[in-house]
Amino acid sequence: MRRTVRQDPARAQRLEAEHVFPAAQFGNFRPCWQEPERFPECVKDSGKALTGRQCCEKVDPVFEAAHNDLYNLFPAEGEINGDCKDFNWRMVPGVARDYGRCAMKIDASIRRVEPPNAVKGDIARAMFYMSATYGFKLSDQDRQLFTAWARRDPPDAWEQTRNQHIAAIQGKDNPFISQYTVKFGSATAAAPLAAKLAWTCGAKRTCDQMSSCDEAKFYLTRCGVKSLDRDGDGVPCASLCR
Repeated sequence: MRRTVRQDPARAQRLEAEHVFPAAQFGNFRPCWQEPERFPECVKDSGKALTGRQCCEKVDPVFEAAHNDLYNLFPAEGEINGDCKDFNWRMVPGVARDYGRCAMKIDASIRRVEPPNAVKGDIARAMFYMSATYGFKLSDQDRQLFTAWARRDPPDAWEQTRNQHIAAIQGKDNPFISQYTVKFGSATAAAPLAAKLAWTCGAKRTCDQMSSCDEAKFYLTRCGVKSLDRDGDGVPCASLCR
């Protein structure tokens, strides 16, 4: 049964720092996370061990740096942050938007979260940065989806200014923002070919009606024909978009 909206009104009033690349995903395979009791620094005088997360923050410099990296931290409404848990960023078709004006979609049954369109690129560039900086692995499916998100939602003025402020603090910028066109191409080049080919949202609803992968992507992203992406990975019509 899906979680009732505003079940935690106190947390809903709180602004929290959310890890875009979830700490559990880059921490749960580390020895300090799995067996904190093996590390003397992580055992209290009472004999009780710290949690895995607390232990890794204490004894693992890479984890500590990644955990505290400002490029991976974004403000989030507390209840939504709690609902996201450590789920994967994915397309989530067929799920109602349960958070009022916030267009976040969460399906706990398949552990997926789809952010609002306006920040999909921000999410993607943070994920690429964390992978490149700390060696955290992204699957081919992740890379394909995040590349599509980054191209459809290029950095705006706020994201670029944020990048500059964090670079002044940490001494390093996020190249997936500052070198956007090098990493992803120009925003205009990445846009669908709808104008050239005169595609319009109309009666087409199935993959066998599509003439190309580009047309299928147009109907999925611009027309909202979610039936073209049955597995919810952000890529329509597997027979066309292999």
